[in-house]
Amino acid sequence: MENAIAKCQLPGKEESKHITYFTPHWLHIIHGKKKWRFENEHVTHIEFNHHRLLMPLIMGGLLGSFAILVITRNLFDPFWALIFFLSGLFLGYYGWLGSDVVVIHEGQHTTKVYLRAISKNLKEYFRYYRNYCVNQVKEHIIYHIASAEDWSSSKSEYSHESLSSEGFIHASRKEQVAETFELYFPKVGEFVLLEIDSFKLKHELKYEAAPSRNQTFPHIFGPINRDSVKSARSFGSIEELNELLKS
Repeated sequence: MENAIAKCQLPGKEESKHITYFTPHWLHIIHGKKKWRFENEHVTHIEFNHHRLLMPLIMGGLLGSFAILVITRNLFDPFWALIFFLSGLFLGYYGWLGSDVVVIHEGQHTTKVYLRAISKNLKEYFRYYRNYCVNQVKEHIIYHIASAEDWSSSKSEYSHESLSSEGFIHASRKEQVAETFELYFPKVGEFVLLEIDSFKLKHELKYEAAPSRNQTFPHIFGPINRDSVKSARSFGSIEELNELLKS
């Protein structure tokens, strides 16, 4: 958990086995022997519910019914019949009480994590986590404009001539892309807008000042591994680029 941004204990005796924490890229939940891991950018919503437990309710009903049958027909020792009956009552009561649930939505997929109780601290932790994710999504996605030829010829990694001449590949934040294109690229041509998840880059990323534009820009100190590229969309002019940036 050395890279954990925040963590919160879950109900349970052993702290190390009942904890949730998140890193810049993942949300981890450890509850006893069960472990879940969610990619931050895919988590769309988190909610808290209380569910009745179906299996204990069913088992309690079956045991209770079986105990009544045993008693009425005198099939077993009354002591065991009473044990069955009380066990059925206990299971039914446990199922009726239910359990608190953290429901994590990832697009169309939903995961339910059942807990003994959801504390106020846990709710605040997940609120902080969602706020962090919303802000990080805006910050960790960067962009690079490549020629269509260079991009199509790349295999597992994409590189640019600036890597050998300047030591890094130029990139931009979303609000900088259009100006970058107008300043440094021909008005028309065949280009590809790379949308890059900076958390997945294998090489170092630094935000450095560009005095000529009085802004800081993301610089990638190595080739861009293709699995860090969320999308690669073709365009041919500033008008088409602006349409891509709107979507």
